[in-house]
Amino acid sequence: MSKTLLNFVANNYFKYMLCKKFLAMAFVVASFVLVGPNISHAASLSSVTIASGNASTTLAKIGDKITISFTSSAGLGIATSTINGNTATVASTSATSFKATYTLTGLDTTGVITFKIGTKDLSGVYGFETSTTTNKSKVTYNPAPTITSVIPYYILSSGGNSVTVTGTGFLSSPTVKFDYTAGTGVLVPNSTTISVNSPVHALGIADVVVINADGQAATSSSAVRFDGVLCDSGDLEHTCTISTSHTMANGTTITGPGNLVIANGGSLTSAAENKFGINMGGDITVQSGGSILGNLSGATSTNFT
Repeated sequence: MSKTLLNFVANNYFKYMLCKKFLAMAFVVASFVLVGPNISHAASLSSVTIASGNASTTLAKIGDKITISFTSSAGLGIATSTINGNTATVASTSATSFKATYTLTGLDTTGVITFKIGTKDLSGVYGFETSTTTNKSKVTYNPAPTITSVIPYYILSSGGNSVTVTGTGFLSSPTVKFDYTAGTGVLVPNSTTISVNSPVHALGIADVVVINADGQAATSSSAVRFDGVLCDSGDLEHTCTISTSHTMANGTTITGPGNLVIANGGSLTSAAENKFGINMGGDITVQSGGSILGNLSGATSTNFT
């Protein structure tokens, strides 16, 4: 065989082997791109929800248990969780279902409860960290409400007076109690204001209590005084002046340590079948043009003129 022929064969064999090696590498790359590497895939979480142990499961207060329920696409070797930045207790309820729990304390930050879930499947592959629910559920930890004022102070024992409570941290649909009796028509235009209609209540001073939907409450002690009549000016502790017509409810007693003055144009009236009383520590004075009409069951005072 001539030298020229040998050179030709050698050169072409080298090109053939180089081409074969290139084709083999191209096949491997194509297989990786189209099929993917032969590795285990981490288990995914198909369901993640959060709820509070509060009567209202979307709200929470100190002492309420927060529960995150999650379901994995495969068995897990390890599942970890934090709730509001605190280590949660994780327990399995089935091969692929788990619950993470944490009880709120006074050290927790208020607001929407945050969480993180970390997983590792049985083959040792770590999953992506999860911090959102699959059903948009959330729990909010609100600060306790406070009361700064209750207006007016004097209200009728027969009920029905509009009372305004101001403060902080009022949630929607609270219960407002006067001592142990709930008011009606509660409106919450914002987190600092409540309007409520007072209930029927015995004569005397009462506390006002605001109870939020999450069970947290605020109390304003001796916030209102239930009386038998609302003075047109002054008050029953000093001098109460009646200058307009007042219809007295049956069984009502006007009581106070001060004076009662029924001025010109003022009157206390009741239906014939209704009785009302007056019990003042000071004087009762009916001025010219003033009147007491109706069934007055009794009047007690230092002087009645």
